[in-house]
Amino acid sequence: MNKPNIVLISVDELHYAALSCLGNQYVSTPTIDSIFARGVSFDAAYCTNPVCSPARSSWATGLYTSENCTFTTFSCFLENIPDIGQLLNDGGYYAAHAGKWHVDGRDLRKSFHCLYYGNDEISAYGAEVFDCATTHAALSFLDSYTGNKPFYLQLGYINPHDNCEYM
Repeated sequence: MNKPNIVLISVDELHYAALSCLGNQYVSTPTIDSIFARGVSFDAAYCTNPVCSPARSSWATGLYTSENCTFTTFSCFLENIPDIGQLLNDGGYYAAHAGKWHVDGRDLRKSFHCLYYGNDEISAYGAEVFDCATTHAALSFLDSYTGNKPFYLQLGYINPHDNCEYM
């Protein structure tokens, strides 16, 4: 069986009801709608700790935050727990990342091939700059990847988080 290429798009604080592909009549989201139509949507997924870093730590490990010890934004990820990048690299994938990671205690570069991560860790600010750079890095990767392994591309976007910060 061939392993599929996987692109995971992570955004901060986007409610499913804000997408036109999921029935919102007041907001037009044609690009996301197109991705939604060709991809997989996790319609029955729930966040067990709806805070940025704990939520990311949870999906990165498949564990509850009580199991990986990331209870708050500044909790440190336990070093002995593998993350999705490490697991997929070990499983024959080329695991790449662009954009926001914001998981303390885990050096992203030890888990993923970093396409774009900024000069400093991308946190909960600067979406106008960082999200554009993340998209450009992803498009460049998708246009040029010639590896012999299937790839997992993880994209970490900030917005609509910034919209919540500055309103």
